[in-house]
Amino acid sequence: MIAVIAMSLLHGPWALSAQNTVTEQSIPLFSPRGDEMKQLQVTSTDTVKFAPGGLVQISGSYGDLAVEGWERPEVEVTVSKALSYGFKEDQSRLEGVTVVTKRHSDSELSIATITPSPNRFVHPFGGKGNGVAIEYIIRIPRNSRLMIHHGVGIVSVRDVTGDIEATCSRGDILLWLPGPGPFALDAKSKFGNVSSDFAGDASLALYRMGERFVVPNAPASPRIHLRMGFGGIAIKRTPAEARR
Repeated sequence: MIAVIAMSLLHGPWALSAQNTVTEQSIPLFSPRGDEMKQLQVTSTDTVKFAPGGLVQISGSYGDLAVEGWERPEVEVTVSKALSYGFKEDQSRLEGVTVVTKRHSDSELSIATITPSPNRFVHPFGGKGNGVAIEYIIRIPRNSRLMIHHGVGIVSVRDVTGDIEATCSRGDILLWLPGPGPFALDAKSKFGNVSSDFAGDASLALYRMGERFVVPNAPASPRIHLRMGFGGIAIKRTPAEARR
């Protein structure tokens, strides 16, 4: 998937100075009909100082979202935006989708995606973003608490050891956890499968069209709560050699 990233950092008494880089280029793409098209690609990266162990909230996102834990006391947000096939190249359309980072305190940060209302008259079946495809790569302190509310797309979380709550309306949730735990885990898909590398209790949900997987609560263990509307959830054990 060709991705493009956009980020906007608000200014105010709660805002932090951030390093920001933006690149733009026009690259040749091909439509399903084989016609060459020019798609504008925009990529930006913002870095914000952030205390380990704090709460990071991600809302309004769609497309491909990847969250990775690291040892630095900062959050790095890289966003890629591009126009989907069938949409005329339009810089203003890309600018209409913004990702806003707001630090409420030293230990609470929100990352919100703001999109214009879809034009159902021009594109009656168009999705969120009015034809703008988007991809996120977000790096946060490893022991952060993480809360995600995602629309349609793929959510992947790796190397985050704090509490995790993630919802997705349609797509897939992929979660890599350092073994062997313990974890207090509750994962449920209304219409789809739930798979896990960890032992737990599996059951059918919603008239046998979905699944639920639960690892009973363990004292002082990270709490993980995953919910999927239409799609699958996969919980994987991170190999020891892959842990950084």
